[in-house]
Amino acid sequence: MQGIKEAGIDVEAFITIGVSAALRQLLEFGLFHGDPHPGNIFAMRDGRIAYVDFGNVAELSQVISTPCLKHY
Repeated sequence: MQGIKEAGIDVEAFITIGVSAALRQLLEFGLFHGDPHPGNIFAMRDGRIAYVDFGNVAELSQVISTPCLKHY
């Protein structure tokens, strides 16, 4: 987080965008990045998030995703 702060990026906004992006990936698109660590997620200076290394991506089945969507 120190690097994000030093770059002048709003940490709270970055976390909010990150959580929103993860939930959209999972609940809206049925996919998720299976290896989200600081080396695979970049904070862009304009506030966007860049995901890299898609070697571990999975898809939710309809059986799993349907009950989840009821709470989204």
